[in-house]
Order: sequence, then C-alpha cells, then structure tokens
Amino acid sequence: MKLGIRWKIIGAITAVEALLFSAVVGFGFHWFSDLNHQPVTAEQTHQLMVVLVLLVIAGIGCTAFMVNLLTTRFAHQLIRLTKTAQLIENKGPGVQVDIPEDDEVGRFAAAFNQMSLSLETTQKELHASLEVQKKLSELLDTHRGILKATISSALDAVIVIDHNGLVVEFNKSAEQMFGYSRDEMLGHELAEYIIPDKFRNAHRAGMKRFRDSGEAKVLGQRIELVALHRDGHEFPCELAIHGVKVGNETHFTAFMRDISEWNSLERELRLAGHAFDANEAIFITDASANILRVNQAFTRITGYEEQEVIGKNPPILSSHEHDGAFYQQMWQDLTKNGKWSGEIMNRRKDGELLPELLSISSVTQEDGSISHYVAHFADLREQKAVEQSLRQARTEAELASQAKSRFLATMSHEIRTPLNAIVNMNRLLLETSLTQQQHHLVNAADDAGNVLLAIVNNVLDFSRIEAGQFALNPDWFNPSHVTQSLVDLFQASAAQKRIDLTLESTLNTPKEVYGDALRYRQILLNLIGNAVKFTQRGEVSVLLSLDDSGMSISVVDTGPGIESAKQPFLFDEFYQLKDINSMDRSGTGLGLAITKQLVDMMQGTIELESKPGTGSTFSIWLPLESRAAKTNEAAKQQAPKRDTAARSISILLVEDSASNRAVAHQILSNLASTVVEAENGKVALEMAATQRFDLILMDVAMPELNGLRATEMLREQEGLNRDTPIVAMTANAFKEDKQACLEAGMDDFLSKPIDIAAMRAKVALWSAQRSERWQKPEPQPVQLGSDDTAVIALDNSEGFHYETIALLDEAVLDTLIRETSLATVNNILVTLKEEAQARVFAIKVLAAKEQWQQVEIEAHTVKSSMGTFGATRIQQLAKDIESAAKQQDQEQITILEPRLQLMLDNTMQALQAKLARDSDTNQE
Repeated sequence: MKLGIRWKIIGAITAVEALLFSAVVGFGFHWFSDLNHQPVTAEQTHQLMVVLVLLVIAGIGCTAFMVNLLTTRFAHQLIRLTKTAQLIENKGPGVQVDIPEDDEVGRFAAAFNQMSLSLETTQKELHASLEVQKKLSELLDTHRGILKATISSALDAVIVIDHNGLVVEFNKSAEQMFGYSRDEMLGHELAEYIIPDKFRNAHRAGMKRFRDSGEAKVLGQRIELVALHRDGHEFPCELAIHGVKVGNETHFTAFMRDISEWNSLERELRLAGHAFDANEAIFITDASANILRVNQAFTRITGYEEQEVIGKNPPILSSHEHDGAFYQQMWQDLTKNGKWSGEIMNRRKDGELLPELLSISSVTQEDGSISHYVAHFADLREQKAVEQSLRQARTEAELASQAKSRFLATMSHEIRTPLNAIVNMNRLLLETSLTQQQHHLVNAADDAGNVLLAIVNNVLDFSRIEAGQFALNPDWFNPSHVTQSLVDLFQASAAQKRIDLTLESTLNTPKEVYGDALRYRQILLNLIGNAVKFTQRGEVSVLLSLDDSGMSISVVDTGPGIESAKQPFLFDEFYQLKDINSMDRSGTGLGLAITKQLVDMMQGTIELESKPGTGSTFSIWLPLESRAAKTNEAAKQQAPKRDTAARSISILLVEDSASNRAVAHQILSNLASTVVEAENGKVALEMAATQRFDLILMDVAMPELNGLRATEMLREQEGLNRDTPIVAMTANAFKEDKQACLEAGMDDFLSKPIDIAAMRAKVALWSAQRSERWQKPEPQPVQLGSDDTAVIALDNSEGFHYETIALLDEAVLDTLIRETSLATVNNILVTLKEEAQARVFAIKVLAAKEQWQQVEIEAHTVKSSMGTFGATRIQQLAKDIESAAKQQDQEQITILEPRLQLMLDNTMQALQAKLARDSDTNQE
C-alpha cells in the first residue's frame, strides 16, 4: 500500500504521541509504584510535573520536528516541480522532474512528467502545423499578390460579380475600357452601368435562371456583344465568363476585350485583300528588292506569270528609257522619305513599252530597318492615248476658237456697220429742229436701234465672258434715270399687249451709285424684256430700292410662271422657254445666262420666285456704293447752245463702209473745216503722202490694206503725217484688239457703232496735238505754266520738283472751251476721267510686270490727253514716265509711278473746280 504524504505526517505525529504516551504511562506507573511504598512529597510532585512538562515538550518538539521534516521534504519536491514548470515555460515542454517517492507528490511528479512529454509532443506537432500553415499562408499571399497583379495589369478588363450581379472586382483595364473607377463600381449592379439598356433584361433573366437552376449557357463560351461606355457610346467587345465557387455562392469572373480596333483591322485586312486583287498592279519585295508576291493585275498588265518574276528584281521590267540618275534619285527618295511616286516607262514581256504611274513605299520594323517594299502601278497606256487625243482635240478646239473669234469679229463688223448708220443717223436727226411727234418717232427708232444693238452685244458679250476678256467699267450713274429709260423703252410693247408696266422707286431724293451703268442697263433690258414678252395680261412692275448695303431691283410679272423643274436651268446658256401662245422658242437663250454672269461679276445675287399660273419675280441685289446725285444745271443749260461751229482743222476719215462714212462725215462736218474720205488703207496712204492732216480716223477691218498695216506704214515713213494722231474705229471691243491698235502705232480708239458724243470728244482731244511718240525730240525747254509757273527743262534731273509747275494752264482750257462749248468740255471731262483712271492703273500693273513698251504707250496717252486740257503738271510727270519706260529705267519709274494717282486726283479736282466757276460765271 502506497501512503501519501498526509498519512506519513499523521503516522509520524501518532508515533511521537504514542511514545510520549508510553513514556508518561511508564513514568506514572513508576511514580505510582513508589507512591504505594511511601508518601509523595511536594518535591516529588513538582518533579513529576516537570517530567510531564518535559515529556510534553519533547513530544511536541518531536512532532514538530517530524512535521517540519516531512513538510520540508514536500516543499523541496514542490520547489522542484515549480522550477521544472518554469523551465517548461522558458524552454518549452519535455523537461522531467526526478521525484522517485511513491506518494502523492511522486505521482503528481509522474503525471507532471507525462504532461510535459505530452505537451512537448503536442508543441512539436503544433509547430509543425504552424510551419505548414505559415508556408501555406505565404504561398496564399504570393498567389493572391500574383493574382492581384495579374488582374491589375491584365490588358483585358476583368470583372468579378457575385450571384446577384453585384460587382466584387473591377480592374484597371476595366476602368479604362468603361470609364468608371473601381470604387464607383464595387457593390453596384453591373447591368446598370456597362450593359446597354436593350440587353439589360436579358442579362438579369440569365442571372435569375442561374440562381434558380444553376444553369448558365454562357459559362466557358467566347461570345461577342455590345457594351456601354460611361460617355454613352456603345462598342463591340469579346467576352469569356467563368464561374468560381465561393462558399455556398458562385462568383462569375468575366474577361472582356474591346474589339473595335480588331474589327477595324479585320475590315482593313479584308479591304487589303480585295485591294491586292484590284485592277491596279501590285508587287511586294524584300529588303533586297527581290520580288516575293505579285497580284493578278500585275500578270495581266506586264504579261509575266507569277513564277517568272518571283525572286527576280524589278529591273526585269526595265525599258532602258531612263538613265542611272533617274533610278538613283528614286532610291534616294525611298531611303530618305520612305516612298517614291512618279511616272516611269517600263516594258512588257512582249516588248511593248508600258508607261506606268508607279508608287513605292517602304515597310519598316520597330528598329527602323526596312523589311519590305510595296509597289503598285497603274497602266497609263490608255491614258496616254487619251492625252494624245485630247492634245489633238485641244489643238483643233483652239483652231475652232480662233475661227470662232474671227467669225465673231467679222460678224461684229458686218452687223454693227449698218447699226452704226441707223443709230447715229437717228441721233444726228435728234439734233435738228423737229416737231414733238417727229422727236417722239425718232426717239422710238433710236431705242429700237439700241435694242437691236443689245441683241448683237449679247452674242458678243457671251463670247467675251467665255474667253475671260470681259471687264466692268464702273462710274457714278443715276439708277432711277437708267431704270426709267428702260421702262419707257418697253411702254409701247406693253401698251400693245394691254398690260401695265410701272416703276416703283423708294428713292425720294436723287441718288447715284458707283457701278457699270451699261451692264446694269443690260441686266434690266433682259429682265424687263422677258417679263413683257411672256406676260399676256395683268402687269409688270419694276421695284427699285437703295440702302446702305446696296441696291435692290425686282421685276414682277403676272405671266404664266415657270415650273420648278425648269427653274434650275433657266440661267444656263442657250436654254429657252417656250412661249405658251405660239409654242415656239423665243430669243437666243443667252439673255439670262449673261444676266447671271454680269450679276456675279458685280458680286451681287439674283433669285427667282415663280409658280405656274401666278407669275414670276426676279430679284437682284447689287452691293453698289451710293451718294447724293450731283446735278449740273449749267451743263444742262449749255447743252442746247452747243457750239457746232467747225474748227479750222482737217480730218482724214478712212472707212470702207459707205454708210459709216456718211454718218461719220455728218458728225465731223460740224467739228472740222475739212473732212477727206478714203475707202481703204491704200487710198489713205496715198492721200497722207500729199496732204497734212490734223487727225486721222482709221477703220481697222478694210479690204486691200487694213487699218493696222496702214498705220504701221505711216509711222515707218518720213512723211507729212508721221506724227499725226490716229484714232482707230473698230467693232472689235476685245482687249487684245485694242492692244493691237496701240502696238500698230495708233493713239486711241473708238468702238463701233460710234457714239456721237464719244466721237466729238475724241476729235476735241486729239485734233489739237501731234502724236509725240513719232516726233523727233526737241532740246529746247518748254513753257509749261502762266502767271506763277516756271520754265522747266525737260530733263528729269535730280532735285526736280513737280510742285514748281502749275497744276493747270487755264489758258489752254479756256481755248478748248471757246472752240467747242462748256457743255462739250464737261462731257469730255467725264470720258477723260474714266480713261485716265484706267491708264494710270494700267501703268502701275504693267510697270510691276516690267512691260516697258506698254508702259511707254500708256504714259504717252496720258500725257497727250492731259495736255489737251492744260493739265501741265501731270503732263510733265507722264512724259517723264514715258521717257523712263523707253530707256527701261526701272529705278526711275519706281520713283515716279507712285506719284501719278495722287496727281491725277488733284488735277481732276482742279479741272472740275475750274469748269464749275466758268458755269457760275455764265449763269450770271
């Protein structure tokens, strides 16, 4: 039996107490035995008590000693256990305590040792488990990091949603693809953001079907669908979905890719495939120019089969028509620019020359090196044949155009010749004493002649517009007067048809506009004429208004109207409408075409509003500058008193048409004392050789010897009339015709049919001077002024100041007024201003182009015309420019030409002021 520590203590105490008791009993027995033999004394009693006390004390001491011995032993065992526990705490389990006693402490120690061993084993297993768990955790963290990095850096959008369709993960590529941030998407329903509205219900139905049945047809499939960007645009994308089990739920991972670019590239590849098999020849070479591939067009055009050229160089096609420098330049361009294009002459397999339009492009790799060359070329054989045909056709067209121009020139001359006689005879008749009825009839005949002339002009103007030789001549004119004159012109025609023709104007005060009055009249002539022609009943109204932006004119009729289908063609040349009464085409078909082109040249607009049965309205807007009209009452009063007395001058009139000679002679008879006629240039030369003339009027187109050649011969000869002014009379108003006149030696020109006022102006301008281009230079100085004017040498020496010359020599102007009339000079001044402005501008343009001969001619004309009016300062300046042009002194002309325009303006102001003063004096 194993006793515990408690029983050992009890046993020890009991043993001590038993010994003590035995001692006490033995002592008592001994003491009582002695007591029976003799009486007990006090001392004996005291001794007995002492002995008993000592025995008790000895028993207590023995007991204490035994207890202390046992407890000390127990305490030592406990201390050993405590230290062992501390060792276990510090070093870990497995430490053993050595207590061999077979008592409670020993058993406790044995249990303790067993526990320590168990803990040691458990700890080792725990450490091993923790180590495994740590490694698993590290592996998990590594995989998680790899997965996160993979998802974050994936080029595809990666989106994870739970089984309710809520976003769990949204990577950076998804942010870029859809425009939403990760924070904006997490926890939100995917369908609301990136699925177009028309597909959302289907998406939600699919999610519900999966939750109900666990089936999803899209899992593991590659599908294409349309996604929605944040900005609202839809784009195609490729989608792959995989399911992942997370606990009891399934998460869906979607990999999405924007395939817009892929689709575009696919389309381009398909197009490239089609292009490669197009009609244009294509071949591809490597970096060494070895042919790798050709298309069918290459085979068809060159005649070489594919196997014949693969591995060969392009020089297999060479025609040897180009030198080495050509190919060297080609390769330099390819190397520098990466491409070359141009025409090249190659040769087909059968030897036929093959003109090509070739383009070569280099294909470069990422490092910039060339990997391939792509060349494509077009067969130009047909084009070259067409070009040859076009050149031939162009040559023929140019010949036809020249023939047409000659025809128009001839027709212009032949048609305008009788018109000249009709119109001018009527105007001369108007200057005679007529009754009111006669005056009205002659006026009507004059207007009719002008209408006929307008028809001829339409054909000629159209040809000039086609040739780009048409120019406007703007000046101030009264639109009310011009418009009213045209309305009056058509009043008789309107009255015959019993329709009203009216003019409604908003111009309360007289106004002038700056534009080409002749072309404005031509525009209205066409519009009003058409309106009256096509209107059978009702009225034709002309509406005229003027504001700061320009002038507006509308011609409104109640005619049959124009169908909308025909309106777009109405302004085309030679397009004609049928007269609904006669069903015949009417007019030349050029009137409205010319009208539209004239309006365009004036930078205006023309519009048509018309409905069948309601009439038509043609509306024109012209951006013309306006001002208050200037009335010259003095000129009006002087006009009837025109001085028709002939001056003491002689004129040679050279004209092949008898009627034109009769008209011109009648006009000139009131201007010159002697008028001599010649029917052609040959006769004119014979007369000029024997008689000196003050002026020669020379027709251009004449039989035997034309006016140009006759003029050249006059200027070449040292005769009486080498320096006589010659004015051309021509029906050809083209610019080149006028230029030809000047180059032949003529000084000026008159257009046919001759305008009486224009002829009078030219006679007054040129009959008082000589043609200085053909005079020999005179070294002596010339008196250019009166009163305060100075005598200036003709050389243009340094330091010469034009301000020292009088602006006007009024004595010359007074003489001109006396020999003609104030009204005539006023009329001539208008022509002079227009002509001088044009010539000053021409000098500027021609000088810039260094066309010195033309500058000389223009400056000479300005000098002569200004001298006639006594404009001495500008006359000297023009003479200096003429001299510099003759010497081709560009530096001197550059100094002088800029002064010309300002001096002309000052001169014209001075002339107008002088004539205004004379007018006021005459009125007084």
